Amino acid sequence: MRFRLALMLSLLLSANLTFADKMKLYEISITNTTKGQTFTPQLAAIHKKSLSLFTLGQPASMPLELLAEGGDTIPLTEHLQSSSDQVGEVLTVPGLLEPGQTTTFEISGHNKHGSLSLAAMLLPTNDSFVALSTIKLPKKGSVSYFAIAYDAGTEKNDQNCAHIPGPHCGG
Repeated sequence: MRFRLALMLSLLLSANLTFADKMKLYEISITNTTKGQTFTPQLAAIHKKSLSLFTLGQPASMPLELLAEGGDTIPLTEHLQSSSDQVGEVLTVPGLLEPGQTTTFEISGHNKHGSLSLAAMLLPTNDSFVALSTIKLPKKGSVSYFAIAYDAGTEKNDQNCAHIPGPHCGG
C-alpha cells in the first residue's frame, strides 16, 4: 500500500504508502514555505515512536549539533542507524532547498516503524534547524504537517558571518 504525506515544515510532507510484505513505502514532499530561509540537505528517518531526534529543553546531541551548525547529516544518520531495531530507512535528500522550492523522495520502513522524523539546518543561521520529530505516519491517505524551527543552543546567537556557514555569508 502507498501513502502520500504532505509536510509543510515550512516543509510540506506528502506521503504515499505502499504495503508489501509488512514494508511501507512513503512518498514525501517537502516544500520550503519560508520567506528567506534555505534548508540544507534534509535528513529523513522512519522509526519506532520510542526514538526521538531531540528533547525540548535538553542540550542537543553531538550529531544534531553538527546538523544544526553545519548541515552535516552524516553523524545523525550514523547515530540513527546504530539503533537498527528502532529504525527503518534513514536518508539524506541532497542539495539546498530554497524558499518556494519542493523536493520529493521515497522512504520505507517496516510496519513496526510508525513514526517519521525530518531535520535540516536553516541558512543563514549559526545553529538553527527545522524539524519534525516522531510524527505518526498515516495508515492511509495523505496528511500535511507544518514544522517549526529550533535553536540547537550550541552556539551564541551573534549573527556574525564568521559563525554562519552557507552562501549568505560567502561560504
